[in-house]
Amino acid sequence: MHPTWQTVLYTISWIYLGLGFFEAPEIHTETYYNEHKTKMNVLFGLKGLCMLFFLSELSMDIYHRSYNREIFKEKFLKNRKIWCKIGLDILFLMDFVLFYNFEFSHYWRVVRCLRPFALIFYSKQLSRTFFGIVGSLREILTVIIFFFVISFLFALVAIRVIDDYNHEVEYDVVWSFIRMICL
Repeated sequence: MHPTWQTVLYTISWIYLGLGFFEAPEIHTETYYNEHKTKMNVLFGLKGLCMLFFLSELSMDIYHRSYNREIFKEKFLKNRKIWCKIGLDILFLMDFVLFYNFEFSHYWRVVRCLRPFALIFYSKQLSRTFFGIVGSLREILTVIIFFFVISFLFALVAIRVIDDYNHEVEYDVVWSFIRMICL
C-alpha cells in the first residue's frame, strides 16, 4: 500500500472515529431528525465518504490479491486480517444503512465500539502493537494469575495474623480484606 494512501486512510479512520461524538443519540425519532436536519445530513455525508474510502480500499486490496489465482488462494483466503477487515467493513456498512433508516433506529449500536479497530487496520504501528498484545495474552494472563495467587497467599498470612491477634475471625471482614488486597 502506498504510504500516502495509507496516511489518507488513517486520517479517514480518525475522522470516522470522531464522528461518534457528533452523532444522534441511540434512539432518535423523526422529530429529532427534523430538528437537527442539517447536522444529520452533514454526518450522513461524512460517514458515507468514510465508507466509500473503506470499501474502495477493500475492493482494491481484493483486486490486487486476486490477480494471480495461486497467490489469491494462499495470501487471501488464509489471511485472517483481510477477513477481519471484510467483517468490520460489512458491520460498518450495516450500521450506516440501518442507523439512517427510521424503522431500525431503536437498536443498540454496538458497532460504535468497533470503530477504533479501523485505526488498527490502517496504522502499521498500532497494528503491530495490537497484534503483539493479542499474541502475548497467554503470558499476560499467566502474570495476572501469578499476581492473584501471591496476593491470596499474603491475604492468608494476614488472616493468620488477625486470627492470632483477636482469637476470632469474622469471615465477612476477611473476604473484604482479601478482595481489597487482590484488587
